[in-house]
Amino acid sequence: MLALFLLAWIVQMYYYFYIFRPFLLQLPIRNSKQPTNFDAGVSVIICAKNEAHNLVTNLRSILTQDYPNFEVIVVDDNSTDNTANILADFVAQYSHLRILSTKKFDSKAQGKKKALTNGIMFAAYDIVLLTDADCYANSDQWLQLMVAPFVRSEVDIVLGVSPYLPTATSHWLNTIIQYETAYTALQYLSFAHCGFAYMGVGRNLAYRKKLFYEQIGFQTHQHIASGDDDLFIGTAATTTNTVWVASSDALCLTPPPLTWQAWVKQKKRHLSTARHYRLSHQIRLTLLSASHLWLYLSAIISLLTLPTPQVSLIAILLCLRYGFQVWYFPRLIVLQMHLTARQYVLADVVFVGYYLFFLPILIANQSPKWK
Repeated sequence: MLALFLLAWIVQMYYYFYIFRPFLLQLPIRNSKQPTNFDAGVSVIICAKNEAHNLVTNLRSILTQDYPNFEVIVVDDNSTDNTANILADFVAQYSHLRILSTKKFDSKAQGKKKALTNGIMFAAYDIVLLTDADCYANSDQWLQLMVAPFVRSEVDIVLGVSPYLPTATSHWLNTIIQYETAYTALQYLSFAHCGFAYMGVGRNLAYRKKLFYEQIGFQTHQHIASGDDDLFIGTAATTTNTVWVASSDALCLTPPPLTWQAWVKQKKRHLSTARHYRLSHQIRLTLLSASHLWLYLSAIISLLTLPTPQVSLIAILLCLRYGFQVWYFPRLIVLQMHLTARQYVLADVVFVGYYLFFLPILIANQSPKWK
């Protein structure tokens, strides 16, 4: 049992030191504005299906960005609420807002992928920046910071971060959501920093329109309801064309699920694409998750079965791992993670339950609808 614990610990520390650490060393501890003279045209695309309330709350933060040359395209995906009227009111105030209805277009893609495909085809500019109707920009520098890397011609993809807001309800649920969101961001940004990007989040993601056409859109996974962000990035990203932006002024914030049932439903949708990742990505992620799970399971079993000296060794090695987490924790604050260091470490332990609960769902590989 001690040997199995040591194996899991070694794998974990490999990821912490050789995958996470290089990325973390690049993260600023405070807000970092990166002004640039880059002013190429940008098309911000938002897909909305019955999002009238969210559009009223969030759309203005997108329309009022401090950037000289951009349009905002809202794709109304057959909404049956007051979305059309809300958008009409915004159009009267903002000339750079354009409205597109999916009723006018035909596409083999389904759900959000159909709406997004139409939006990208409709875009006037080569750089498209994606977010969702339930998100708002953390500052008026969001657009500027997210598109600044495109000044380099080799950059085709920019990965952003979209944290969840804290809530006063369901303390444990919000703790897990905050931890899981930060940990996921740590993974996909660190992997991208090392040259093997496997996903992005559609709430804050930019790429070139020409790249979308080169990949023939979502054709390779158009039959899957989800995957407009992770499956597309996993296919289109290379070791040189993908960068990330993690400034706290370049975030898109969104409210989290408020009930365990809503959160589980959301995670089912996210996990439905995992089995379609590249094999190399699946192997890396499986090793990381399996070693995390077995680290704690083997530690618990060892605590109950092994003699004191071996248990002491396990405790020391766990403390070393926690020490590394405490070191990098202040840098994750830049990503708007609303947890204390103590809560973060505790959630890291509790996350064992996350793996055990969602593993059968991952294996079942159900594909829920977008809305």
